[in-house]
Amino acid sequence: MTYAECSFNFHRMKINELKMFATGVVNTYYKNTTVFTSPPMTKAQFKALLTIYMNTLVAYDRGGKDQKPAFDTAKISLIEALDKIALNVNQVAVGSAEIVVKGGFKPRNTNRSARHEPKLPVIALLERGEIGELIVACNPMGRDMSFGCVLVEGMPLPDEVKMKNGVLVFPKGMMAPVQIHESQARKKRFLALKPGVTYYLYFFARNTAGVTALSVGRSIMCA
Repeated sequence: MTYAECSFNFHRMKINELKMFATGVVNTYYKNTTVFTSPPMTKAQFKALLTIYMNTLVAYDRGGKDQKPAFDTAKISLIEALDKIALNVNQVAVGSAEIVVKGGFKPRNTNRSARHEPKLPVIALLERGEIGELIVACNPMGRDMSFGCVLVEGMPLPDEVKMKNGVLVFPKGMMAPVQIHESQARKKRFLALKPGVTYYLYFFARNTAGVTALSVGRSIMCA
């Protein structure tokens, strides 16, 4: 049985190629509102990221290496947004190449009958980056996977947090701030965190056959 999914690798795209692809998403994905009814961000939010990317690219071209940090940050933000949209397209398409195309992506056929639910991921990298930045990655788990990472500020996740039908369910009254970073990449980067605060991180993995439970958590104090 063939099963269509988005074919993409934004990290390998050239600068102008990434800009053209993101513009295509605006003109395709966000026009098919009857198909993609629950986008991970609004059209205005995505266009704002694209505008920042293009503006910082111009500044980088004119100003040289001093403008590169701002451009790199804008590029990462745009790629992460595209990763989330691609994941949404795959979830809505459920194997339909036609719907993948409506999302602005090129469909890639896989053999779903050979697919198995992913094993539980393991956090393999956890380190501090710049001030307020944490970098985390799970172990390699093969092709055609996407990964989610849950970051919790100041406390571990309570036992009541469960993955049910591919969706994280949180208990009522949970007060700790939570971020969820979901994309195809194993490596995640969290920014604008609080220095001196301990954060707890958990991974889950997803493919067309299913979604794992949360991994064993790890903690680190942010620099």
